[in-house]
Amino acid sequence: MFSLFRSNPVAMVISLLLHLLLLYLLFLKADELLTMDAPAPIVAEEAEEQTPIPVMVPKETVQQVIKDLREKRELQEKSAIGLKKREDEALQLAREAKEKERQLAELQKQREEAERKRKEEEKRLKQLEAERIAAEKEVERKRLEEEERLKQLELERIAAEEEAERQRLEEEERLKQLELERIAAEEEAERQRLEEEERLKQLELERIAAEKEAKRKEDARIAAEKKAQEKKRKEEEEKKKYAEAKRKQEIAARKKAEAAAAAARQKSKGKGSGSGTSRKAGGGGGKNYNKYIGPIRSKITRNWRRPLGSSSDLVVKMRLKLFPGGGIANVQVIKSSGNVAFDRSAADAVRLSDPLPVPKGKDFDAFRSFVLEFTPNRIR
Repeated sequence: MFSLFRSNPVAMVISLLLHLLLLYLLFLKADELLTMDAPAPIVAEEAEEQTPIPVMVPKETVQQVIKDLREKRELQEKSAIGLKKREDEALQLAREAKEKERQLAELQKQREEAERKRKEEEKRLKQLEAERIAAEKEVERKRLEEEERLKQLELERIAAEEEAERQRLEEEERLKQLELERIAAEEEAERQRLEEEERLKQLELERIAAEKEAKRKEDARIAAEKKAQEKKRKEEEEKKKYAEAKRKQEIAARKKAEAAAAAARQKSKGKGSGSGTSRKAGGGGGKNYNKYIGPIRSKITRNWRRPLGSSSDLVVKMRLKLFPGGGIANVQVIKSSGNVAFDRSAADAVRLSDPLPVPKGKDFDAFRSFVLEFTPNRIR
């Protein structure tokens, strides 16, 4: 009811006024029937039974209406003329009120239908709005997703570009490093080439120096051999002179001894000891030779590098000629072993042992020229 009043207050006021008028007429009719001698009431056409619509009316309004009704009733009591007319008017008003109510009900029905349609339209519009909002949200979601996808693609593009740039820089660095290594290798090769040239030059210089040194040594050796030969010749001449002088001394001594012996025999009837003393003096040279030949053999043995696989039956004889002081003047093979390497190793051992330990003075005479016999096991 209140919702109807709120939705259509004008229709509600009209309906209220019509109901009040109807109540007034009914009240007036009843009062006239009770208080006045009047002809029988005119039977009005039976109106259709209506279902009253309950209306909430304020108390002040009801009191005012009652007051108005009383005033009207007082006026009607003063004048009873026109009762029939008023009755007709009342019936007419009742009919009009009924028609009004019907129209109001129709209008109310139309309004309700319109309200229903309006609500349906509102619901439909709300649904459409909700769908629009959902569509906008979906569009926004897709837009955000597309933005995110594009942003991700942009990040991937940037990352790819950065990776490509990094790889490019790395490749440049690698190529630069290879170029540096190539340059370093070329420089190293050039350095090695120069070093090799320098080494070859140095070897050539050393070879030339060695050849010069070898030539110098050869010249020195030839000069030394010549000098040694000259010295040997002089020594042999001296030796011959010494031997001749010694022989003469021995002859003189022998003659002197024979004369002394003859004299002694004459004096002592054959006693004498001169010849025994001479033999004792001759035995001392052999002991000195054995004293020095052992160290000479030992030194040569220490410097001897025998060829591997040498047969034990190899024998080579060599004549050694020495200077005073042990210097080697000449080494000569007087009997080969038949193995050139073995013979050369023995000769090299003698040369490596220069100088040899020899005595001085007259004891050296036995070592001016002597023979050594080399076998793989010993030197004798």
